[in-house]
Amino acid sequence: MVISLKKIMLIIKKIVMALFMLYSFNLIIGYAGILIPINLCSIVLVSIFGVPAVFSLIVLTRFL
Repeated sequence: MVISLKKIMLIIKKIVMALFMLYSFNLIIGYAGILIPINLCSIVLVSIFGVPAVFSLIVLTRFL
């Protein structure tokens, strides 16, 4: 199975955007006491599902 360079770049782009979303969210909303840990699990979830995953991680970290 050959993975093209285009697919690899798309995966890298999604990972970088997920890191940016999580970091910027923690930077802006962190003052309210809501923090999402930036780890492999949260990065993978946000890379795959995007903004809805950020909101679900907020719910999980806030109420569990």
